[in-house]
Amino acid sequence: MRSRPAALSAFSAALALALLAVSACSGSKDRRFIPPPPASIAKITTAPPGSDFTGVPLEPVQGRVTEPKVEVLGGDSVLGGVILGPDGPVAGATVRLERFVGDAVGRIDVISSGDGTWKAPQPPRPPTVPTFQTVPGQVTAPPTTPPPVVTRPPVGPQGILGGRYRVRAWRSPDLALTTPQILFVEAKQNKQLPLQLSRYTGTTVSALSSPDPPVLNSPLNITAVVTNVTVDGEGVVRSAPAAGVEVTLNVGAGFEFIGAPTATNGQGRAAFQTRCVTLGASQAELIVNQAETFTVPIRPCVAPAPTTTTSPTFFDPTGPSSTTPTPGASSSTSSTTPGNGAGGP
Repeated sequence: MRSRPAALSAFSAALALALLAVSACSGSKDRRFIPPPPASIAKITTAPPGSDFTGVPLEPVQGRVTEPKVEVLGGDSVLGGVILGPDGPVAGATVRLERFVGDAVGRIDVISSGDGTWKAPQPPRPPTVPTFQTVPGQVTAPPTTPPPVVTRPPVGPQGILGGRYRVRAWRSPDLALTTPQILFVEAKQNKQLPLQLSRYTGTTVSALSSPDPPVLNSPLNITAVVTNVTVDGEGVVRSAPAAGVEVTLNVGAGFEFIGAPTATNGQGRAAFQTRCVTLGASQAELIVNQAETFTVPIRPCVAPAPTTTTSPTFFDPTGPSSTTPTPGASSSTSSTTPGNGAGGP
């Protein structure tokens, strides 16, 4: 019976020695066993229970406030008029109505008719269906056939909302209104607004001369810029350089040529050089494509500025007590030495 505890003590000692030997062979300071990685990692879709992120600050996100759409149609006001051009009423012109509410804007476009008149339209009203009224105590049989649908024709060219408007018109590619009309339309107001269009088409020429005014017997540089003017689909007047256009400079009496090109470059420019040989000469013209003539604004030729010379100023070392001798006369200067008598040393 007493040999059993001794056997357990010997077994415990042997086990401790074995563990020490294993740890000594491993040489690791961390004697904990590392568990193997899991076979699969579950995707976390929700925060762990008890998580509270209310105190975590969030970075601001840049964005813009979407303004509500500004409506133009749907009111009881009427706005219309007639469009006139250089040749009379203009058919097929575009009239743009822009209604402002604060900084937001809504717009519609209206096309003028054959006589040049225009009016802002109104969308069709929804159709109305007749209703059947029942009398108490009276049995009304349902209709055997569906009732006819009564439609209301679109209410003619009227029906804009009141407010502040900007109106402009154009007809591409030649007519435009460059100064929009600003007006206020009251509720249930019938307002007529005539619009006058100007012509913007063809070739334009601008010229610059240097020096200004020209100087007698000195070179005079004349630069011409040729552009083609047109009205685009949005009513904007645009000028495009006219390249390769034949340009001729005609000068009047009092000028002579030094050099001149025959066509404009890629920027629509043509440079000429002439000389003023007569005082007061100022006549010059540009001829484009041997068809259109434009006058060059040149001031009359002037004489060169006179050259003035200034005689040098000499310094007189004798000071203000000296006298300036007159040519042909003799002069003498006497001095008295302080402390000496008049009879000598």
